[in-house]
Amino acid sequence: MGLSADRAQIDASANHVESVRDNVDGQIAQIRSLVEGSRASWKGEAQTAFANLMERYDASARKQSTALTTIIENIREGNKGYDTTEQASLQAINNAGQSATLDM
Repeated sequence: MGLSADRAQIDASANHVESVRDNVDGQIAQIRSLVEGSRASWKGEAQTAFANLMERYDASARKQSTALTTIIENIREGNKGYDTTEQASLQAINNAGQSATLDM
């Protein structure tokens, strides 16, 4: 039994993940913007703790976005690889058919 894939569905999957990533990035940026508005109210050690927290938040946001981008790229590369393999198989079949002779 062989593996079957619909390239259009694979592309649609990559596009969906990309849409999710963009949506999540937007929500993260919106939350950051809201929280950032409180920066001026923190003083002393609390201000330092807030700054450290925001650095961790930003690092986590970048990590999340990078992970989703990697997934998108892997889906698209896999689809290209599938297409290349399918074309090579088709060419091999055509070549075999052209060179074969039937002795009857």
